[in-house]
Amino acid sequence: MNCPKCQKRTNVIDTRRSLGGGSVYRIRKCPRCGFSFRTLETKLRFEEKEARRDA
Repeated sequence: MNCPKCQKRTNVIDTRRSLGGGSVYRIRKCPRCGFSFRTLETKLRFEEKEARRDA
């Protein structure tokens, strides 16, 4: 992920899972400007359903 201030690639400082386990909190820091920020990353779920045709 890139820094929102200088667009340089950031490093992950800390990672923690949420209580439900469906998302991850990360603390990131930019090595260039020193700006730190948090991200919340969640999984996307797609469900495929069969289409039923009525005869």
